[in-house]
Amino acid sequence: MKLGFGVALASAIALAGNVAMADDVDACAAKMAPGTKLIAVGGDAVATFAPDNDPNSLEVVFMTAPGESRVTDDGQVIYVSSSATSDEQQALSLKALQTRARIKLQSGSC
Repeated sequence: MKLGFGVALASAIALAGNVAMADDVDACAAKMAPGTKLIAVGGDAVATFAPDNDPNSLEVVFMTAPGESRVTDDGQVIYVSSSATSDEQQALSLKALQTRARIKLQSGSC
């Protein structure tokens, strides 16, 4: 599944970068995507995970226990359920990029 998520993130970045942008959020997400550092967390590290709070990183936590996949309110962390499909993973990565873009735009930059 970890490889699947990498493909999903790459697909979301490609979509954000290659599709004509309909609004500022998508344009900002496309601008931010190439410089985003992807950090995968899995296995025993999940139990002690703490976000790095780096605005240039996107942390992906592969949950080992049952739970709902989600994106944090700041778009910095994606929690991926062990049962998440490739489509769900792609939607999560796009949501994270768009969330980060909205926050950046609200601060007056992108």
